[in-house]
Amino acid sequence: VTEELLLLDVTPLTLGLEVTGGVMDKVIPRNTVVPASASKTYTNQEDGQAAVSNKVFEGERQLTRDNRLLGQFELSGFPPMPKGSAQIEVTFDIDANGILAVSAREHTSGVNAKITITNSDKLNQDEIERLVREAEDYRREDEKALAKLQARAALEGYIYSIRKELKERGDEIEDAHRDEIDKALELVDDWLDSDADEASSPAPFEERLAELRDSSVEPLLRKYRGGAGPGGGEGDEDFYGTPEEHEEL
Repeated sequence: VTEELLLLDVTPLTLGLEVTGGVMDKVIPRNTVVPASASKTYTNQEDGQAAVSNKVFEGERQLTRDNRLLGQFELSGFPPMPKGSAQIEVTFDIDANGILAVSAREHTSGVNAKITITNSDKLNQDEIERLVREAEDYRREDEKALAKLQARAALEGYIYSIRKELKERGDEIEDAHRDEIDKALELVDDWLDSDADEASSPAPFEERLAELRDSSVEPLLRKYRGGAGPGGGEGDEDFYGTPEEHEEL
């Protein structure tokens, strides 16, 4: 009896892209059979942004600082857009020889850019196994660091959405209410700029977000939203700032 063993080439480590906060956004998981292709859509993190940097990493850790940079390229030339408005599709293609091509395209303008990574200095099996072990050893620490980054992003995103609402509602909001909201946001901004890095957990970010929502901001804005909570009136969901659909580059 003859037994045939089919050997398949796979990706030795996860491939991904760096997003806001230095987080590793996984695009092609470890042990994916090659050839392989995967696409994800991202957006811009700042108002007026007309270019994004695409940093390609391999590794199993949550943050790119702990993974291996394979290459980077810039996508530029698309029209400046408000934060979260760009639709940037990034595609990872690995051929049968293990050559990785990463392309990015902004949908509105059609501008695109690409990088090809041959990975000529690829890791040996011992190095790969070491990185996989380290990811497991540091899993809890990585999860804590990621949770803190996500809590900070939620707080900053909320502040951005409220400032956007104040601008769009214009004179509809009474000066006294606008001043009170501005002061509350500025206090949190000052904390983010000075003391936030010392936070050891997501809790301080979550507490300040809850304070803004429950005491400082939402009670004042509720009257301008037809007496309902966030999203309670027609069009109010946009003012409140729903969670962003895509990760930011």
